[in-house]
Amino acid sequence: MSRARIAMEAGTHSIWVSEQLRELGHEVIVANVRELRAISHSDRKSDTVDAEKIARYARLDPEIPSGASPCCRQVWLWRLVRFSNRSLR
Repeated sequence: MSRARIAMEAGTHSIWVSEQLRELGHEVIVANVRELRAISHSDRKSDTVDAEKIARYARLDPEIPSGASPCCRQVWLWRLVRFSNRSLR
């Protein structure tokens, strides 16, 4: 299998999915679209259009979308615990 650059939008499962893809040897870029003005403020919002824009950013310069995603595993786990605690109340 050849190594691929995969760009994806940050979301609920993006940490887990990106870790699985990295273990398979792929380069993964996780983009927080709220930080990418061309996507978050677009009049043409759809999953297809957003995915194409993320892919174009990743192809142009991988630092653009990845630099926009400060989320790390610890933050993700903290959010998961916080949400879980909220739902138990």
